[in-house]
Amino acid sequence: MSENVERITSWLKTFAQTRVNFRLQNDRRCIQPHVILELGRQGIFAIQIEKQYGGLGLSHYESCKVIEQLGGIDLTIASMVGQNNMGIRPIVNFGSQQLRDEFLPVLATGQMLTSFAMTEPQAGSHIQGITSTIKKTAENKYLLNAQKMWIGMGSWCGVTCVIAKHSGEQQIPNSMTACIVRNGTPGFSVGEEQLSIGMRGSVQNHMLFRDVVVPDSDIVGKVEEGYIIANDIMQFTRLGVAAMSLGAMKRCLVYTIRYASRRKINTGLLIDNTATKMKINACRAKISAVESLVYTTCELLQQSIIIPEIHMVAKITGTEFLGDVVDDALQLLGGRGYSENNLLAYFFVDARALRIFEGPSETLLYYCGQLMKLRSRRTKVFAHLKATDLKSYLEELDSVLQSSSLGSDENFACSARGKMTCWLVLLATLRLSNITRVLPEYSLTEAWILNRIETQMQQLRLEAYNNLLREVDTQEILNSFANVDIEQVIPDEECDMDRLLRRKI
Repeated sequence: MSENVERITSWLKTFAQTRVNFRLQNDRRCIQPHVILELGRQGIFAIQIEKQYGGLGLSHYESCKVIEQLGGIDLTIASMVGQNNMGIRPIVNFGSQQLRDEFLPVLATGQMLTSFAMTEPQAGSHIQGITSTIKKTAENKYLLNAQKMWIGMGSWCGVTCVIAKHSGEQQIPNSMTACIVRNGTPGFSVGEEQLSIGMRGSVQNHMLFRDVVVPDSDIVGKVEEGYIIANDIMQFTRLGVAAMSLGAMKRCLVYTIRYASRRKINTGLLIDNTATKMKINACRAKISAVESLVYTTCELLQQSIIIPEIHMVAKITGTEFLGDVVDDALQLLGGRGYSENNLLAYFFVDARALRIFEGPSETLLYYCGQLMKLRSRRTKVFAHLKATDLKSYLEELDSVLQSSSLGSDENFACSARGKMTCWLVLLATLRLSNITRVLPEYSLTEAWILNRIETQMQQLRLEAYNNLLREVDTQEILNSFANVDIEQVIPDEECDMDRLLRRKI
């Protein structure tokens, strides 16, 4: 790790201990202004902006080290920094010289914040489902119409990068264009804040763009290549989410070990209990696996090798394992874990959001499995990971699926293949990491991953597993549970139930 990154991570730790009040941030639903100002002064918002614009110009490896440290401090602050960088990245990688000169200096220091607007009411991780449009109406002018939701940093930012479908004379399937929209632009308005159970210190808003005029100079990248920009941001964000999850896992395990080493139970110290040892070893294996994956991916990026499946696996396993680790920590701490003053409660609710943000685990598992159905994709992924022998596990999985009724369900088959890909990518990156540096926990982690692979295979071979795919009589369930179908009718604007959850729309 470079001296620059060591300085930044050391400063972050000191700053978090002396200047950040996490409970106040949570109760007030707002990150304190001095926190944002100090992060800006230290260049935390500019980790990948070039030094000539006032940024830190960090490599992928160094950036993930900083994000990991932020995740170990507070997931809300880490997510806020990540969301801001989602808006910065299109300008850094695809923006014109004019846009870079105008925005990067002020974004680098935190004088202005930014956001990335892609999600819509009917299109979350399914980018091809967006209905927003951008259409050329006159020379050097475009007209943007869009309704966006759950936009992180929405009401705090000074400029927003928007993805919309390009509407032209010749309709090209999935043709999209990216543009930037400044605050105060006629037709652009920021809607209500969407309150969440976690990440309470940050904001998410609706955004409405009605006949917003976008000059040609505010188009980001090339017209009709917005899909490339969106995918670039997704790859970067998924790796970043895995890195912040890694930092949070490490902090939760520190609390677990510290408490278990001091807590006496009727058989002695809690840490000497067999069940406790098993939990701690499983947590250590999960942390080691994700750490190897994150930094192996960084090394591939330095070689300009981008493999979407690996980024998806990083996001899936990082967030799912964080959920396991923080839940185990809270359980072992008992009543102390459930107490607000011990901070684990904040990690618990914040971690839950990460399994949904930037693509829910189920969606990514399906998409990953769909890609890995192609033998050409398997060859490419495992060739880059120097683990072509691991393809045999996917072939065995295909055979198991084909020999049972499970294989006839495409959704199930893709998800199962995606899950197996997760274990295999973790195993491959662990082995690669052990070549470059000896990992003391290598044997433990490898054995744990191999056990997960075998467990999935055995589970699929069980005939009883087929029962999970039987048809569901949803109306019978709703009728049976009618006594607990309670809906608030007292007028309360802030607590209105989502229309898709109501009995009648």
